[in-house]
Amino acid sequence: MRRQLNEQNFGVFDELKGDYFAKIVEQTILKLLNVDSMSAALDRLLEEVPQGLVECLSSIFLRIGNALSTHKTIADAASTLLELVSPESREPVSIKAEAVQENVEDVVSRLLDTLTNVISSSVLPETEGSDIHPVTRAVVKGIGLLFHHREILNLILARNCCQALEGIHSTKSFSCLISNLMMHLESVLEQNSKLLVHRELQYIFLLNNLQFVLQRVENLGLKEPTDYDWVVRYQRRIEHYLEEYIEASWAPVSSHVADKDSKRFSFWKPSCVQQFTTAFQLVYDIQRHWKVPDPHLREMLRVSISKRIVPSYCEYLKKHRKDDMTIRMTAKDLEDLLAELFEG
Repeated sequence: MRRQLNEQNFGVFDELKGDYFAKIVEQTILKLLNVDSMSAALDRLLEEVPQGLVECLSSIFLRIGNALSTHKTIADAASTLLELVSPESREPVSIKAEAVQENVEDVVSRLLDTLTNVISSSVLPETEGSDIHPVTRAVVKGIGLLFHHREILNLILARNCCQALEGIHSTKSFSCLISNLMMHLESVLEQNSKLLVHRELQYIFLLNNLQFVLQRVENLGLKEPTDYDWVVRYQRRIEHYLEEYIEASWAPVSSHVADKDSKRFSFWKPSCVQQFTTAFQLVYDIQRHWKVPDPHLREMLRVSISKRIVPSYCEYLKKHRKDDMTIRMTAKDLEDLLAELFEG
């Protein structure tokens, strides 16, 4: 429109073209930046969220994303808008733009508080088995959305707009915000794991969920994990849960052939290898169809189990193959069976 006006010759009124255009643009801009109407639109983002936990989290993340997009649009357009209006109108337009941005920041702050409260105080819906919990998927998807707005979030959080939980008076950076969310997610996952019947399955559930989070974070392209202290914590927790799982499931199995002396054999008591085979088969039958979706974690579990039971079994076979006539399973048989674990 401005180009079209400039191409026209209005004679004595030609000098008024600039002012005329500025007035038209000014009214449009002021209408767009109407604080009351914008506040009403932003308040709708704070309306009651859906009841289901997964739906609730997804809705909150989406609302935060919409608010941040609004903030970015205004910030990107501000300088251009000021160039379009007359000099005397620039200050009022600038004030209105800042007022709208402040409203957006307040809404983002309140939504982030709501998000943290929902994650930290919720009881997760029960799930069967060890697969990735829907809440974990919802949180990770939401983190990906926030990651794309991290620069704006850093600016907002640096102004101490977001009040955090547990005595932390302000979350001053995006990395700190994500660390808080991940800390609360880990806590509720651990609580939820206790609902599973088998203690060993509890560890697999936690391993699956933490590994899923780490894998998705890696896909986001976080090149500096030291900026995200929860990443290191999750990695250590995975190591811990893996060790606990091995101790709970397979240490009792390997104990039947660890440092055993053939002199202990008797006719009325099962041999060590019989006890080992029975214990192994029992654990194997229970866990064979447990699901570990991540190939790297699945292989890591198999290798850890193999290291725990195969060497001691091989050592036993080496010492007692001639003495113990109950030996029916070779080390390769063990390896082949372990390779079938965790496929679901």
